[in-house]
Amino acid sequence: RPYHKNDQPRGEQCNGSVVRQLIGHARCNTHGAHDQLNRIYALVRDHLNYFQPVRKLIGYERQGDHMVKRYDLPRTPYQRLVATGQLSAEQQQAMEAHYRSLNPLPLQRAIGREVRKLSEMEALDPASERAALAEVAKDLPVLR
Repeated sequence: RPYHKNDQPRGEQCNGSVVRQLIGHARCNTHGAHDQLNRIYALVRDHLNYFQPVRKLIGYERQGDHMVKRYDLPRTPYQRLVATGQLSAEQQQAMEAHYRSLNPLPLQRAIGREVRKLSEMEALDPASERAALAEVAKDLPVLR
């Protein structure tokens, strides 16, 4: 958004809540790592949109020194979208079919498997935090 100098923290907050918790802070510099990230994001997108409920703030009021917040019932983004009634019948059927094809446990396992593949194939940037830790760990003795 132009002329909003404080806009970057909002984007970084989104990265911190999903991407950094899942992937970490290391840089992925290769095309293979980029393709792997896209595979991970597709899985995570399904997990977040179909299986992670979110409470939305309805309103708040001040009661003396305290703010009392009121939230609606937790629902997934998919449930919220269907509840708006903005989807056509075809779109709603397609989303319902996709939702019914998903299973949260295998989806979580697939996300973990893909993240492990990324960490194994990752070409580390010498300036990254993980590369610095790997360099330090090389010099440590192995305890058995």
